Amino acid sequence: MTEWERLGTKESQDGSKIIGHIPRDYPEAYLHGFFAPKNDEEWRSYGMKLPEDLTLFYRKCNGLRIFLDSISIYGIRSNYNRDSSAQFQPFDLKSHNKEHRNVWHPFPEEVEDLRVFFGSYTWDGSGIYMRTNAPEVYRVLRGDSNPVNSWSNIRSFLIKEYERLDALYDLNGYRIDKNRPTIPEIEA
Repeated sequence: MTEWERLGTKESQDGSKIIGHIPRDYPEAYLHGFFAPKNDEEWRSYGMKLPEDLTLFYRKCNGLRIFLDSISIYGIRSNYNRDSSAQFQPFDLKSHNKEHRNVWHPFPEEVEDLRVFFGSYTWDGSGIYMRTNAPEVYRVLRGDSNPVNSWSNIRSFLIKEYERLDALYDLNGYRIDKNRPTIPEIEA
């Protein structure tokens, strides 16, 4: 995301950063958000069992917002204050994981604890999850439990999706075609 720093950044005291200031439609709009990592103790007290690859990811950052929330990667949210500190916090992993599992993507009870929803796409609300015992990343449509896209691991997911979304934006950080979906095409 550093390529977008030329448009402007803001950083909070904890090291969280919003990147790529694009004020045309909203004065405080930024393309990306990088949320500073939380320490292992905070994650232990958070009380969620995470896949190993996801745990390694969270040691580097506490979630992301990519291309105006086209993709949101959840993390630990410190508070719900309605002030400027909100832009330096991710959507809450625990509450969104629960919402995906209980409302949008119900799974049979015997496999319920084997999945962690750690992100979503804004365009259609589709969920992004990993199994607790495997590195693959999956996308499921809202209200369904069958994957429509998959990636070999979280690194591959983030790189491929960032590159795909990057092609949808001009050099000033604005979408080239606002009608074109920001979700990946469904795999056959």
